[in-house]
Amino acid sequence: MEVKNTEFQGSLNDPDLKIMGTDKYTIQHEIYALTQVIFYIMAGRKNLNNNKNKEIEMFSDSGINANLSKRVKTLDELKKLYLRTDWN
Repeated sequence: MEVKNTEFQGSLNDPDLKIMGTDKYTIQHEIYALTQVIFYIMAGRKNLNNNKNKEIEMFSDSGINANLSKRVKTLDELKKLYLRTDWN
């Protein structure tokens, strides 16, 4: 998907996308934002750092990792990780 003549809006954008350029946009950049929303809903906080629960840390890292090769590539992958995560 190529995105042209687009301005960055919103607070959950992948910061690397601004550097890479919108022509490099993929679903992984939406997964970045979605991971933050899911984390906020389930954990009740915005700060993804200092997780004591390693499962939650693994979930968040799989969706926001700066290295795209380590970030999940599909919504189905993210869903599977979400369902396996103990949010307590």
